[in-house]
Amino acid sequence: MSALPTEPGYYWAKLKAPSEGYLHGILDAPINVAAEQDWISGEWEIVEVHDNNGDPGSAEEFSVSVFGIPVTQWPLDFFWGPKVDARPPS
Repeated sequence: MSALPTEPGYYWAKLKAPSEGYLHGILDAPINVAAEQDWISGEWEIVEVHDNNGDPGSAEEFSVSVFGIPVTQWPLDFFWGPKVDARPPS
């Protein structure tokens, strides 16, 4: 397994410890969403890592989007594989 991502992009990963979060823009106030155990990855999947404008080297420097999970996840929540070189069509 690889180290934590050091730049935005697409990576192979397995979610091991889901984080709760908030849904914004749906109602007047953010909705707290509890972490679900069924979000844990059974297989390797491609996730998208975003620059979160956090302090370099901090736990929130990057955020992670996982298809089918409605809230942001964090790099420490995953087992990491290699970066995916191909980009989706724009």
